[in-house]
Amino acid sequence: MGKKQSLLRSAINTFREERLVSLLEEARDQVVQRERSLLLSVLKHRISGLTGNRLPLWPAGVTLERPVFVIGNPRSGTSLFVRCFGKHPTLAEWSEAGEVWDAEFYDAEQDHKLTETDLTTRDRERVRNTFLTYTALSGKERFVNKHPRNSLRIGFIREIFPDARFIHLVRHPIGAVDSMIRRSREAWRRDRPLGGFVRPPGWKDDVDEDAITKFSRCWKRVNEHVLRERDENCTTVKYEAFCESPLSVLRTQQQTVGLEPALSRGDLPENIENQNGKSVENFSQAEHDRLWGITGEVAERFGYVREPTWLR
Repeated sequence: MGKKQSLLRSAINTFREERLVSLLEEARDQVVQRERSLLLSVLKHRISGLTGNRLPLWPAGVTLERPVFVIGNPRSGTSLFVRCFGKHPTLAEWSEAGEVWDAEFYDAEQDHKLTETDLTTRDRERVRNTFLTYTALSGKERFVNKHPRNSLRIGFIREIFPDARFIHLVRHPIGAVDSMIRRSREAWRRDRPLGGFVRPPGWKDDVDEDAITKFSRCWKRVNEHVLRERDENCTTVKYEAFCESPLSVLRTQQQTVGLEPALSRGDLPENIENQNGKSVENFSQAEHDRLWGITGEVAERFGYVREPTWLR
């Protein structure tokens, strides 16, 4: 073989090897992504019945670094907030995850409050292993979860994740209560206690009350619990402030929980509208007075007033 032919073949072989490596790497990445997506799907949608020792066991002492938990009374903007907040590139976002948190998720009789004394080893390992595995499979550094029931479980969560960060969403009670009432009329919610929303201690005393009374008491009890339990690692975000300046609020909260601000306006929905004004039309003056009579004392602690400008 002549020198030129030898050099040409060597060049062709080198090209083929490099191309082969490139193709194999590409295929490997695709397989990894497919496997990761499959495993994430299994974790998120088929978690029922899983326990800590049936997931990859993480060594004792291994835990999530400063996981973020978004809490708040239902219909207070938690879903909207976490959809935006969870787009941060370092966050693995899995919201609700009810069957991970609750071994008895479908129990229709119990309230949703859990404290440190309720935590069992089985609970700890189920929650820790599941969320650690999900975060690792996501290829992310931090974890965020939104679950309104966790408004009643701050101490329970701290016992699992001592450096947990909490972001509490609160909304003027007239908007939140009105939204809960309207949603509770949906077909799948009608036969569920409190419309399938959070059940704070004492909820059974309200089952025969009218909608305004029972959902106003729910708003009051949930937010009272957060006020009692919050510390320097729990910040409160007003729904109204978020709607008015979403990007500013998101960046502030990212910094508060130790994230580099990394969102832009393009990451947000086109229209984030404060819906409170629409709720005014759904209550008579007497109903509004009754709602405020139940919620007003707690609402004022968050800086709310009986008749904000949008109510006039």
